[in-house]
Amino acid sequence: PGKRGIELLRELKQMNRGVIAILCSGYVREGSADQLLAEGFRAQLSKPYRMTDLERVLDELRPRK
Repeated sequence: PGKRGIELLRELKQMNRGVIAILCSGYVREGSADQLLAEGFRAQLSKPYRMTDLERVLDELRPRK
């Protein structure tokens, strides 16, 4: 509570460099999504999103064997 997503992501990456995070937001200022993706978020979903959108993103991020 009280932390922004980027702050939480940075802390998580200190604990586990391989963490995968998806940016989910109802409001992203122009250009800020690109900056957040450059910081380490692997994908973005705009709220509200459908389950099919989440499934698609998770499938894209799933490691292939």
